[in-house]
Amino acid sequence: MGEIKKFFIRGVCFLLIFAALFMGLQYVLHYRWANEDKLYTRYMDYASVEEGSADVVYFGTSELYTGINPLAMYNAEGITGYNLTVTDRSAITQYYQVLYALKTNRPKVVACDFMSLIDQDGKKTLDELYRKNIAAMPDARLKREMINAVAKEDENQTWLALTFPLLRYHNMWNTIEEKNFRPDLEISPSYEPFTKGCWFVTEEFVGDPYDIVPALWDPRDDAEVNLAPDETAVKYYDLLIQACRERDVPVVAIFPPIIGGAWLYQMQWDVKEAYFDSRGIDYLNYDTYEEVKRMDLNWDDYWDNIHLNVRGSVKFSEVVARDLKEKYGLTDHRAANDLTEDWDAEWEEFESRYLTQ
Repeated sequence: MGEIKKFFIRGVCFLLIFAALFMGLQYVLHYRWANEDKLYTRYMDYASVEEGSADVVYFGTSELYTGINPLAMYNAEGITGYNLTVTDRSAITQYYQVLYALKTNRPKVVACDFMSLIDQDGKKTLDELYRKNIAAMPDARLKREMINAVAKEDENQTWLALTFPLLRYHNMWNTIEEKNFRPDLEISPSYEPFTKGCWFVTEEFVGDPYDIVPALWDPRDDAEVNLAPDETAVKYYDLLIQACRERDVPVVAIFPPIIGGAWLYQMQWDVKEAYFDSRGIDYLNYDTYEEVKRMDLNWDDYWDNIHLNVRGSVKFSEVVARDLKEKYGLTDHRAANDLTEDWDAEWEEFESRYLTQ
């Protein structure tokens, strides 16, 4: 019995030493996805806002990340909000973002771009997007559930590799930098809280401008376009809608004014509209020639032919604010004077730094 006991103790000691070495190496040998899009910092900022400072919370992709400007919405119509969109698209990660937002605060409206409804990229691997959202998720239970969902739905992902990044990134030795020794979950010192999660793009239009005419929205008969809703996206968008309805929070689909590839969105619009109608979801489609003209958008308002720059975000956000306020009867916090956070001062800071150049 003495030999068996010694063997058992040695085995336990070996496992403990191995686990300590494994976790120590994993701390260093993995990418700092949590700092992508400053997502963890934005989660923490969102979680700290006062009651009433997030009437509408926005989820989706980079087109809304650069386009939805909550400060401009407050200045124009007095409604508040927070931008929790990220670059790239996945209905799975958007669903868990919404769950976190609903658990942390209680917005009056959830807005989402539903960009994943129709798969435009042929089931491409979204490794960086998954890891960014998993690494940045502050809620441990939601993080575990997201890992399980991604591993189940994407054949390119596994639970082990998502839970233990060292299994995938053990060959990073020759690329180690100072940042590899810093913690994943830290507040970005460069984040500006008055952005309310928006990405203020200051660049001028890159590329060669072309005439913005109705023909840009004409369907292309010779184009091979996928018009089938993605089953995984439908599943998780349905869960997103259900989670909001259980909390009496309406969901609205928002489509930003994307000029590049406008013909593609036009060709897919009937399918998207049918989905929203079947689920009883409101939608605001700003990706039409008429809406672009209503907002007086031109190439000076764009970074490229898809993403708005900071000037364009103001024009777009003012119109969205007016439409949301009218549709949902949102409070004008300027008139109510019910916020202790000084949104007026933050608007003035934004205006002086970004609009008077």
